[in-house]
Amino acid sequence: MRKKKSWHKLEFILPVMIVLPPVGLLLLWLSPQRRALKDTLTVLLLAFYALVGIVVWRTGYYTNFQEPPIPHSGYDITKDARGQYEISRVLPKERRIFNQVVEETRRIQKSPMNMPSQMDSSTIDDPEARAIEIVAERYGINSTDVQGIYMKVSSKLASR
Repeated sequence: MRKKKSWHKLEFILPVMIVLPPVGLLLLWLSPQRRALKDTLTVLLLAFYALVGIVVWRTGYYTNFQEPPIPHSGYDITKDARGQYEISRVLPKERRIFNQVVEETRRIQKSPMNMPSQMDSSTIDDPEARAIEIVAERYGINSTDVQGIYMKVSSKLASR
């Protein structure tokens, strides 16, 4: 009688079936085990992973790995309890607003009206704050939201 190879033994195949199901099934079907045992173990493995999938789906554990949907406004500056942005990536509208604030800031800084001697007390001294006001008015959104978008995109660019 020939001695079984180590990978033909069920003590080796069963843990591999749990950890790496495709490899475990391949080892099971290449081993000289009885056909009924192979069929039974295959059905049990498929039932186990189907049950795991149903439990994960029904309990909502998978939602922990998903970002929330993009809001209708096209931007999101809300933070969670840890101070992290709920939608961590920069959204297209946020990028457009950021670019326009940067362009407006540069335009304001280059304009001859920005000289200290020609400014009156009613204008905002900071070109960035004036640019935020202009872009907020252009998009019809609150200037604090534009400032939040500007801060979010700036922090994402700085962390690269």
